Amino acid sequence: LPKNEAIPAPAGLAVVPGKEERLLVADEFSDDAALLDAATGKLLTRFDLSAGPVIPSTYPVAVVVGRRGRRAWVSLWNGSAVAELDLRRGKVVQRLPLLPPTQNVDPSSHPVAMALSPDRRTLYVALANRDAVAAVRIAGHRMRVDGFCDTRLPGQAYYGAMPNAVAVSPDG
Repeated sequence: LPKNEAIPAPAGLAVVPGKEERLLVADEFSDDAALLDAATGKLLTRFDLSAGPVIPSTYPVAVVVGRRGRRAWVSLWNGSAVAELDLRRGKVVQRLPLLPPTQNVDPSSHPVAMALSPDRRTLYVALANRDAVAAVRIAGHRMRVDGFCDTRLPGQAYYGAMPNAVAVSPDG
């Protein structure tokens, strides 16, 4: 491996709908997401999600793919953000910060698990280090935060709920 890189560690995995059998993999220690041919394992597209000179820095850990297989989202554990990918053009379209630290030495919000709403307009993102779930509006050209759901128990004054999964009921 090149200097300043860690051994790749596939974390999140999603099936990409379409004619070809494809997989999208979040590769935690290489700061990228990989679009693979599911039958051959051949790398089709690599999405660079790094944010600094040392790899890993953002730690992509989960992926969600849209219904048509055109767009996907990656949670960046140490990057305090979600990245949107254009799977057809092979590009990182945008990143949306989710309660990022105010100083570089402060801890990340740790975006981890994600789930799409049934209408595919909202992406819910568990923020393990902020005891919250972000509701991210993905309909339209720019992602935006619509709000946050507090996951702390009643009477819990300090952090510690650490949500690491999220699910959405069929009725939204």
